[in-house]
Formats: sequence, structure tokens, C-alpha cells
Amino acid sequence: MSQFSLLRIHPYNFLLDITQLQEVIPYPQIHLVPQSPGYIRGIFPLRGSIYTLLCLPSLMGFAQTIEHRNQVVIVAHSLGNFGVATDDIDLYNLSSLPSKPPDNLPFREWVDGVHSINNGKEEAFILNLQSLGEHIL
Repeated sequence: MSQFSLLRIHPYNFLLDITQLQEVIPYPQIHLVPQSPGYIRGIFPLRGSIYTLLCLPSLMGFAQTIEHRNQVVIVAHSLGNFGVATDDIDLYNLSSLPSKPPDNLPFREWVDGVHSINNGKEEAFILNLQSLGEHIL
């Protein structure tokens, strides 16, 4: 059985491997970065380090507007300190293999698979942040 963090970022659900999650914090006070790309909401301090707050909907191309979210997931990544804004977060256990994501999914390169959740009423995409470096560097 694999454990994931279920991130709800309207209108989608994403599963993030629990090993990539460092912590969850309330939405911080952010400082804007002039002339930064639209997917960077700003920066914020946390325990002596500076984190970049990413807006996944803008980065992944499924929303053009940046909305305020409730929480921030601090993500472990080789590129540095990142936070991902989310509407809600929960733990989720997977006991089956994921299905292949649809080829026409606008953010196909960001996901490794798809699972049915809530008794088949919703889908959750397994998020792969390895491609993050290709998009922000």
C-alpha cells in the first residue's frame, strides 16, 4: 500500500507521494517578486529559509488566474525550497495500480497516473514534480 497526500486544487485532485511532502502550513504572508512569471505567487520566509510559492494551475496551464488558497504544502525538491498552494489536503492510501492518464489531458506531462477516489465519483492525478525544473529554469 502506498501513501499519498491528496491535494485539492480546484477543479482537480492531485496525489503527491508522501515522501515529497515536508509539512503543511497555513497560507503565509507572501512578498511579491517584481517581473516574476505568473506561476510564482511570491516568496515567504519559514524558519530562516526563503521559499518560493508556486501556483500549480498557472504552471500546469489549466487556469490563467491565480486565486488565494487555504494552505501551502512544503515540497522537498532538488531545485530548492518550494511551497504549493492548495485548497485542501488529506492523506490517501492506494492499494491498486494507477490507470494511464488520458492523452488529451492538458497537463499530461505532470502526472504519472490517475486513480478513482470517493467510490469512483472523482479522479485524482498522481503528480510528478520531476519536470518542475524544465518549466521554471
